[in-house]
Amino acid sequence: VELKDVAVGDDSSSPFIKKLDQIKEGVKEGLATAEHEAASALSNFLDNRNLDASQRFRNVETALDFLKKIVQFKAEFGTRELGQAIQPLDFGARTRDVLRHLVLDFKKQKTRLSALLLTQSPDKAVDVHKIAGCLKGLRECAHIYTQAKFTLEHLDSVMLADSWTMTSKADVGSVILPSLGAASRAELEWDPEMWDDIDERMGRWVVDTFKLQPDLQTKIKISSDRVVFFQLIGRKVAADTPHLLSLLAPFVSNAEAKQLLSDEHGFQAKVVTAARHLWDALKAKCRALNNTPADASIFKGADYSNKSHAAFQQAKMDMADINKLYDAVKLFKQHVAPFLDDTTATEQMDVQSLSDSLLERVNAMAVQLEQLDLAELDAISGLLMTMHSQSEELLFQASEVHTLVASGLEGFMVRASAAAKAAQDAGQGKQSDMGISKLGLRLRDARFRPAGEAVVRGYDAFQGYLTALFNRKTEAQDIQYVTQNIQVDKENRLDTARINGVYKIFDERYKQEIKKCLDEGLGDAYLVPIIRKKVDSLRIQHATGRMMWTAEMKTAAPELVALIFAVWTLHHSKKFLANMDASDKSAYLFQPHPVQVVAIFCLLGIDSGGVGLERSLIQVRTGEGKSAVLGVSSSLLALYKCRVSVACYSEYLSQRDGDNIAFLFNALGVLDDVKYMTLTKVCEYEINKTVNIREALEGIIMG
Repeated sequence: VELKDVAVGDDSSSPFIKKLDQIKEGVKEGLATAEHEAASALSNFLDNRNLDASQRFRNVETALDFLKKIVQFKAEFGTRELGQAIQPLDFGARTRDVLRHLVLDFKKQKTRLSALLLTQSPDKAVDVHKIAGCLKGLRECAHIYTQAKFTLEHLDSVMLADSWTMTSKADVGSVILPSLGAASRAELEWDPEMWDDIDERMGRWVVDTFKLQPDLQTKIKISSDRVVFFQLIGRKVAADTPHLLSLLAPFVSNAEAKQLLSDEHGFQAKVVTAARHLWDALKAKCRALNNTPADASIFKGADYSNKSHAAFQQAKMDMADINKLYDAVKLFKQHVAPFLDDTTATEQMDVQSLSDSLLERVNAMAVQLEQLDLAELDAISGLLMTMHSQSEELLFQASEVHTLVASGLEGFMVRASAAAKAAQDAGQGKQSDMGISKLGLRLRDARFRPAGEAVVRGYDAFQGYLTALFNRKTEAQDIQYVTQNIQVDKENRLDTARINGVYKIFDERYKQEIKKCLDEGLGDAYLVPIIRKKVDSLRIQHATGRMMWTAEMKTAAPELVALIFAVWTLHHSKKFLANMDASDKSAYLFQPHPVQVVAIFCLLGIDSGGVGLERSLIQVRTGEGKSAVLGVSSSLLALYKCRVSVACYSEYLSQRDGDNIAFLFNALGVLDDVKYMTLTKVCEYEINKTVNIREALEGIIMG
């Protein structure tokens, strides 16, 4: 029988011990080798190392039991002469090292168990397999420690076997007898309450996890936290199966926890009940909202105010609750329902039908809106405000409600335009104001704020109205105001007379083209050929490494900037020009302002009479239109056959502005000649113009 295969209790063990008694001298070398292999196998097992062929005990128990037998043999036959003859390998020190590893491993496993029980990470929480594996490892550590500690104490009590360390084979007479110090023994101290603490912690965790019915209606403000909440419930439901929970039962002694781990504890049933309560609460809130439809007549009173109107405020609170409950139902169906055995509750959760019923409320208000007279601006404003509030509160149907409100506004504009034309045809004179402008003014009245203001700011129908307001505010900042207040550094002088002159050329050409386009319904197809023809007449031809910038190019620039701005203006006005009922549509257009135009002139050197394009640094304050300045300047330079880079520190801002102005580059046919990028990318582009530095360096290194 091979020494490494002997196990305590086997029939082969007694003959082996008897054989040792009979042939002590013959097994000296074999005994030392067996002790070394057994101790190494135990140590390697605890360190999770791969064992070689000489250390393959069937399990850690076999290795430990064999070591115990060797200890018994040493204790019974360990005379001084035998100890000196077989030269043992300091078994006591090796065993203490094993014990030390056991304590450290136990503490490490205990920390891992705490992390598994307390984690809020959905992909790691309630991982029964890992928790059970950790508990099993802890129990094995505790059991092995107890046996190994007993073996060491038995050895120490008999003959201090750990002190049998020989300095050399030749010096058999010199025996070192070190005593085991207090510090060494302290390292091996074992807290007997360690396992009791684990047992208590496991019992508490089971109760906290599976006892209570989850509150699916809990109000969690942060969206990501709500997702994690339902993902964790889904993990608990997934763990609620007999074959999984039975893995934890052997490690829990608490009676309540054991009951929860049994087949009858019913955690899934608790979740199903909570889901039914959640669905019932959502349906009740939806019924309450649908039972309080908006009546247009309530908005006509002079004393109406949405801030104090009980029905309006109650509807807002109901919608806020509906939005949270709807989100909870959606998350429940996504993260919890797939793990439930009972699917009846989730099959009843028809969220689409519920959403459709809420849209019927908005559709009913849209019908009222079409039936109201154009003069009933209070009622129209109240209905629009109430419809829009549903898109703001019920986020899951914001797009559908927004479309309905936009459709209602479009219908209002069509009716207002038709009424204005009919009045003019009947000889009643031109309308002094457009219908959408009157409606916008009424919505911004204090009685309808802030909801009415949100309608004005949120729909394209009011773009012309808002633009007109902005235009009126900026009328005071005319060309004279700009030239008088622009600041120039001490080393330069601003030619205000020249700026006024070129601005006049710009302004006259811009207004001329805009009027023609509005009167005749013209657009890009009319303006772009004019721009191309004017650029071609300049016969621009850049020399290699040198940019052409002639006096003719400077002279043509003001009119070209005017034409480019005309394309820009008409593009931004397409959405509302068709239904305008005002006689002077130009007042409602998205127009360039003098500060933008002057900034472009200074940037391109048009303000000076010098030849060539000089370096310029222009500071434009927030809100004065940097995007338009850069877009139009880039367009002109690209038409002049230049490749343009527009640099920004932020990749997001660069991408946003580039996307917003791309329509202009596309209309002018210069989309490929203008690049919006970050400062870093501009530097890389300039550095790599001649050769790609990275590729060249790689080629040098790689040979």
